Amino acid sequence: MGQDCGIDNLDAVTKSDHLCNELGLDSISVGATVACAMDLFEAGCLIREDTGGLDVSFRAQDLQPGRVHLAHRAPAQLQRFATLPL
Repeated sequence: MGQDCGIDNLDAVTKSDHLCNELGLDSISVGATVACAMDLFEAGCLIREDTGGLDVSFRAQDLQPGRVHLAHRAPAQLQRFATLPL
């Protein structure tokens, strides 16, 4: 949750891990999913419209708990990526 996402804010990582537990999500998988979303956002493949207005760039460390909610909603939120050609 922290290392892959470049997050060194222990409070944000702890809150995110606790939130994963509350939502019944595996924090390692969520961390990898969030890190992927952050890479896609930085590359311009994801925009704020795709993330519900949430900044998922590597610069916004304090928003990590919000990214957990994004990963929780991702299947419905990111449906358009299912039809993109590889």
